[in-house]
Amino acid sequence: GLLKNKKNDSLVVFPIQNLDITKYVVEENSRKDSLYDLCAISQHYGSLSSGHYTAFCKNGEEWYNFDDEKVKVVPNVNQIISKGAYILIFRKKSLCQVGTQLTDI
Repeated sequence: GLLKNKKNDSLVVFPIQNLDITKYVVEENSRKDSLYDLCAISQHYGSLSSGHYTAFCKNGEEWYNFDDEKVKVVPNVNQIISKGAYILIFRKKSLCQVGTQLTDI
């Protein structure tokens, strides 16, 4: 096959704040509120047949690295952009205001 059973380890650079999807929104009323902020990343390290999953999640203004039973504060937000990024989770910017917790939504 084309992929030859090899995992694609290319670095994909993605925005942490202000992902603007305006040009992809069809409904006119929805265009005014189409900015998103990243709030979580699922990461995979390893091969197609095995590996390890970790996650970065944002709570308030802090980012955290979840790796099995270890949870650490991420000191530099640029560390969350890596080749391990597998699934990106964005939240509408209007819902990401300081003080808004996931339980408030």
